[in-house]
Amino acid sequence: MTVQLIRLLAKNMAGSFFEGQTQFIRGELHQHPDSPGRSERFRKLAGHQKKFISEHWTEFVPAARKQLIEMLAMPQYNAHIKAEIYDALLSDQKLLNDEDEARIFPWAMQPVEMSQ
Repeated sequence: MTVQLIRLLAKNMAGSFFEGQTQFIRGELHQHPDSPGRSERFRKLAGHQKKFISEHWTEFVPAARKQLIEMLAMPQYNAHIKAEIYDALLSDQKLLNDEDEARIFPWAMQPVEMSQ
């Protein structure tokens, strides 16, 4: 599970990738606005853009997190925007930690009946 800001950015990145405006190079997304787009084979396998986004947006979550982290160091974003990004990244990390804990210690997530 991810927080809304990261989900939205990941879905936007997936849509951009589908349109051919970005490419993965050594595991990172790079902008290529002059790109001729995706191949016919890609489009045939991927289906329409909404389908591609719904099936593949989670693959763009690490790139979305990385972009948000990089935005924290950019001077063009004001303190309010940076605070929202920071809070989203912290919340996202907490969700990841909670999921890891539930996976590693499933018994810890079960309700406990207390005897009186």
